[in-house]
Amino acid sequence: MGENEKTRPPRLVDALSVALRLISRPLQETLEREEDVSLDQWRALRSLSADEGRTMGELSERLQIPAASLTRIVDALVDRALVFRHGSAVDRRRVEVLLSDAGAALLVRLEDIALAHEAQYQATTGLAVDDLIAALTSVAGAPSGADPV
Repeated sequence: MGENEKTRPPRLVDALSVALRLISRPLQETLEREEDVSLDQWRALRSLSADEGRTMGELSERLQIPAASLTRIVDALVDRALVFRHGSAVDRRRVEVLLSDAGAALLVRLEDIALAHEAQYQATTGLAVDDLIAALTSVAGAPSGADPV
């Protein structure tokens, strides 16, 4: 490693990338071990409700997951009867994804796992999770001069 690499100041994207991996990895492992659900599957379930569907495009935008990857995620959830696809009442060409009763029941358990994970993180680091969420939500909603990468 050259001298410049040792003295370079940290960059936001690097700090966020490392933090994301360190924070999400234990949650991912717990979700998979206890409920056989991936982190992205949990996030998709959280974005749905039983009475209001979202199109795949809406889900892709909301979750920031490429359409092809999201299709695989939703297909796996459909296979487990956790969500279902329904033709849009407004536009029959559009397909909405909705949370099933089984998906809603699972989501309650997944939310408990996530809350326990956040409490453990806060206890371990001393950082207020609610403050971190507020700051990151603010960053995510802030206008920027360039398209997100």
